[in-house]
Amino acid sequence: MAILGSAFRSVAARFLKLPRKKNGIRVERNVEMRTRDGVILIADRYFPKDGKPRPTVLVRSPYGRGFLLAFSAALLAERGLTVVVQSVRATDGSGGVFDPVRQERADGADAVHWVRDQPWFGGKLYLFGGSYLAGCGKRRRSGHRRSAFEGGGLVCRSFQGEIRRYRPRWRGRGDVSDTIR
Repeated sequence: MAILGSAFRSVAARFLKLPRKKNGIRVERNVEMRTRDGVILIADRYFPKDGKPRPTVLVRSPYGRGFLLAFSAALLAERGLTVVVQSVRATDGSGGVFDPVRQERADGADAVHWVRDQPWFGGKLYLFGGSYLAGCGKRRRSGHRRSAFEGGGLVCRSFQGEIRRYRPRWRGRGDVSDTIR
């Protein structure tokens, strides 16, 4: 099954015109993070086999950590990034009560600080996602000092097949306007 997954990722990477695979990856499943109010959130961490500190992509999702997010995380990890896919409260093994949107600012800030305190964190943090995942990123980013996100932004795939870093600009209505940095 792992060989099939790797072959499928290779085909997808060529189709998406991603940079070549740099390394093999490992996955650490069911990693626990405690929020400020004591709730345990569960994440999976995808990282290059060498285990060196790397730039990190953080994804927080109410949709589980299954195929699509796992596939995306593996693609990014094969290209040299550490990827943390975390389930929000009361989803896919995480504790607490799911109260859509309301807990994302505090939990997101806790996740950012948790990532920054890990020995595998390489000094740059990127946020990834669309829909509710992008909302998690917005809430995580708003209300926090810039240094917490230094070097950060959203990692997006453009229609031209390039990976670009975007710095979000949040409008008062809650819209997202992504500008290329």
